[in-house]
Amino acid sequence: MAKWKRIQEVYRHESNFYTLREERVFLEVEGDAKEERQEGIYTLLDAPDFAAAVPLTPEGKVVMIRNHRYPLSEPLIEIPAGIVEEGEDPLDTAIREMEEEVGYSAERENVELLCWFYPTANLNDQKGWVYLARDVFPAECRPDPGEVLEIFQMPLDEALEMLHRGEIRHPATAYGLMMAERGV
Repeated sequence: MAKWKRIQEVYRHESNFYTLREERVFLEVEGDAKEERQEGIYTLLDAPDFAAAVPLTPEGKVVMIRNHRYPLSEPLIEIPAGIVEEGEDPLDTAIREMEEEVGYSAERENVELLCWFYPTANLNDQKGWVYLARDVFPAECRPDPGEVLEIFQMPLDEALEMLHRGEIRHPATAYGLMMAERGV
């Protein structure tokens, strides 16, 4: 059995959402009556958990966005998503983000968890929660400052075709659409 042990932890930078730190670690490996020790340094980028929703209208259309993210030279096609606030249920985050980013909401009983996953397990223990929101209805759209979002709708099967053609490159969106196909 192998087990990681932390020797030292050094914080390098903190911002509103992220913390960059280094950990000196060793991996204890037991076997054949001897114990090996492997040391290394991991650089970790701690990030808060997030929740996303696949908003599905009563007509079977997915409400999505083209998000113009600063680091990229192209907009990403995404489902609404955002950071889970301290003490917040990820389901509530998903509903809040739908309202803020695309101007749609859903009754809690119409929102079901599709999956959760570790989007960047090599960097941190961040979790991404993805929900399917059925029978969404219009709500007030309140994007965060600095968000440049283009809202659009399309049938789920067309969104899946875009995914299979490689036109959707956002991981939570890809995962959400594939899981939604199974849940519809």
